[in-house]
Amino acid sequence: MAEEAAPANKIVVVVEDDPFIGELIRETISAEPGYQASLVGDAAQALALLKQVKAQLLIIDINLPGMDGYALHDAIRGGEGFGNPEVLFMSAGVHEQEVKKRGIQHYLAKPFDLDELLTMVRQLTGG
Repeated sequence: MAEEAAPANKIVVVVEDDPFIGELIRETISAEPGYQASLVGDAAQALALLKQVKAQLLIIDINLPGMDGYALHDAIRGGEGFGNPEVLFMSAGVHEQEVKKRGIQHYLAKPFDLDELLTMVRQLTGG
């Protein structure tokens, strides 16, 4: 009898420049069965990683150094080789005009509860 291959983990990329918050989010998601999360600290690192992995979900802080989260979203949606991952924004201050302009539907206001985050991750990845 052939062994069944284990289902592939759902890949989540966390883009957060605060290492404490980013690592907390990465560890929380990676502790969930069937999920693997990676943490990067800025948009350039996110773009490089997304060329290498097929992420199901991006969790993006809006206030990033250099290219902000909105510009990262635009680069991913307008670029080649990034796939079409779901995007969840997080920020202490979400700018409604920017959100509406881009058709962004999913965001969490900081501070948020980790259970709320996990619920959103499961909903957005079909898990």
